[in-house]
Amino acid sequence: AVSFDIEKGEVFGFLGHNGAGKTTTIQMLTTLARPTYGTALIAGHDICTDPLSVRRCIGYVPENVRLYDTMTASENLIFFARLSGVVNPQRRVAEVLELLDCTNLAQARVGGFSKGMRQRIGLAQAILHQPSVLFLDEPTSGLDPMGIKMLRDLIGRLNADFGMTIFMNTHLISEIAKTCTSIAVLSHGKLVYHD
Repeated sequence: AVSFDIEKGEVFGFLGHNGAGKTTTIQMLTTLARPTYGTALIAGHDICTDPLSVRRCIGYVPENVRLYDTMTASENLIFFARLSGVVNPQRRVAEVLELLDCTNLAQARVGGFSKGMRQRIGLAQAILHQPSVLFLDEPTSGLDPMGIKMLRDLIGRLNADFGMTIFMNTHLISEIAKTCTSIAVLSHGKLVYHD
């Protein structure tokens, strides 16, 4: 059993070895998997009884970002903005691409993107609807050192400028030390540390 609290506005690092249960936990918190028992509240909404309200207030970037390779970055983001009910999708996509320094990627087809470029577009997609909580599953996986630094800076900006609460799964202690305000350590499905 896992039990912890994350305060609004924190950058929370969820640390653990491969197979510890980090991704399973994040899938439950983002309503992609249902817990066998227990529940959780995200921004006051119950993941089991009110999953739609949870989805409205969260953004999620999986370890392997799924985008439509034959579409441009802008086309992908406009599509997802419409699905999320964003009022003016084209304007919001332009704002987010500028915020993340990705305007140069807007008209490029996603199929030719590196892992780091896909991560940035995945992050753009996750924040289009201005969520209050952002979940990142192994966000630095497969990134080069420059990509890791850029992602770290973006996480800091989203937290500082927009007060976004960030929940980040990782197995890299260095990333936790440089990015997070609080952490928890998971080992074999059990929480062994939280501070």
